[in-house]
Amino acid sequence: MPPSWVPIVQAIINGESIDSIVTNRPLNQLAERTEYLNVLFNTTGLGRGAFDFDAPMAADVYEGAAIYWDGDNKEYALALAAIAFNEAGNYGSYADSSYAVGICVGKTTSVRGIVALNGRIDGVDFSTSIGGAVQSGPYYVSMTTPGAMTLNKPTVGVLAMFGMESESPTSGSAIVMTTFKNLVEDHIHYVVDLDTATDVSGTTKGWVAAGNAIFNGLAPAGAVYGYNIGQDDTVNDLFPFVPASSVAYELDGIGSQDKISTDNNGIWWMDAGTDPDDSTLIRTYFIKMVSKTNNTSVTSLTPGADQPIKFVNCNGTDATTGDLYALLNLVLTTGGATTAGWEVFKQLTSTNQFLRGPVVESIQSDTLDISIREVDGVAQGANLAYGDAGQLLINYTPAELGREGDPSVTALYNAMEEAYASGSEEIPYIALPQTEFSRVSYQFNIPTVGLGSPSYTFTFWAWILATIGAGGGTDLPTLLTQYKIVSKADGVLMPSIAGAFSADVALTYVPDGSGMVANQYVLGRVTGITVEPGDQVYILVNRNKTADDGYAGNVGILRAGYSIA
Repeated sequence: MPPSWVPIVQAIINGESIDSIVTNRPLNQLAERTEYLNVLFNTTGLGRGAFDFDAPMAADVYEGAAIYWDGDNKEYALALAAIAFNEAGNYGSYADSSYAVGICVGKTTSVRGIVALNGRIDGVDFSTSIGGAVQSGPYYVSMTTPGAMTLNKPTVGVLAMFGMESESPTSGSAIVMTTFKNLVEDHIHYVVDLDTATDVSGTTKGWVAAGNAIFNGLAPAGAVYGYNIGQDDTVNDLFPFVPASSVAYELDGIGSQDKISTDNNGIWWMDAGTDPDDSTLIRTYFIKMVSKTNNTSVTSLTPGADQPIKFVNCNGTDATTGDLYALLNLVLTTGGATTAGWEVFKQLTSTNQFLRGPVVESIQSDTLDISIREVDGVAQGANLAYGDAGQLLINYTPAELGREGDPSVTALYNAMEEAYASGSEEIPYIALPQTEFSRVSYQFNIPTVGLGSPSYTFTFWAWILATIGAGGGTDLPTLLTQYKIVSKADGVLMPSIAGAFSADVALTYVPDGSGMVANQYVLGRVTGITVEPGDQVYILVNRNKTADDGYAGNVGILRAGYSIA
């Protein structure tokens, strides 16, 4: 920051204690004055312009900014090109902030600085105000960022300076030449050639019959053709020509105001005796106001009653004039209640059309084998009259899956494989012999998947075959069973297979196994064993374990298995 001006040089006075600080005080103050004048001279450049030194400034003013005089606060502030609105919402003059009077070339304190009012300035940091290095050309006060300047002339064109050259990526030289003029006088001259093609279709550039539907019945009385403005990009970008009275037409270099007419709805060929293609060149001359105060600008915006659109200013406050933002509140168009149906809106096209399509409204299970739940595991079916909806998990568990099965391992002790002769074929079975102890060991694996409950009741079953008996038949002997359960290894605990089998439990015959003759078989089973998914169950089937059962023949086992419930 440049040094401050020292208004008084304090000399040594009688009675003052003398030390190096007091002795050098006048010299230091004179040196500070000299440095101030040096900075001032280097900043302004003698004879190069007019400056306002040590001027009051708003705290947010920065070096290189375009500034205006804020009469309310009696200080220089950041300039912003804008239009002033009157109480009726119409405009016709610059806002106070548009009247840029100079460029800030430096700050002496946070609220004071130096203003270049006109003339050449060098070594000024323009990096913030123009966003880069200085380029040769006119710079205008920005309409969007306070204090900033742009090479592209905005609608409200206030000239601030002419860039000369860049001295570094951030600083450069310029000539301050703030200029503003009456908005009503600010206009641009245009020359545009119209296509001469005549009686074309509504999708072709040229002249279309005035009665064509593309004009929506807006052609004036007596019009023969209308120019297809929508198919001519150049004309379409500039239309309407405002004011319409400023438009002039030439046909092959000859003024022809009687043949062509212009209004806010279009360009019309009014001569029934000639056609546009009788000429080789139709040229249009017109002016266009940079700022217009009536029908070329929107003076205010107000949403309709009960509509989901509202307009707010940059602070988010409801407004009808000025810089506005349009907000669409879709909540206002959505009812709180739901309705049944499967046709929904799926896409909004670029032409503002909704595309519909089917969706699955709900899913209902018609069997206990299928369960439906929300993704978080909470079923919705109890709360929705028409089934489960939303993001769903569907689980299929067939009633028979994992609920019955055959042994995975079978071991024999003193038992043997035998075969029953059925004609020329044989049916194999396991034989438990008479008079000696024998055993069949089975291993069953309970599944870990497909089972939804934490525990089940295990039932062992077998088909028991009688090998003797005639006439009145012979009763089957008692077969004793034992079981043992080995828990699933879960990767956390270390279970042991040690431990005894259960006490003896007699196999129950259904029917009761009495009076059987040779080659008949019954169902034998043991139930009431509690298991969990993933368990391994061992079943022992014993004959003559404690004494000879007196049955004078083999006892056969045709098949064995398990079921859980």
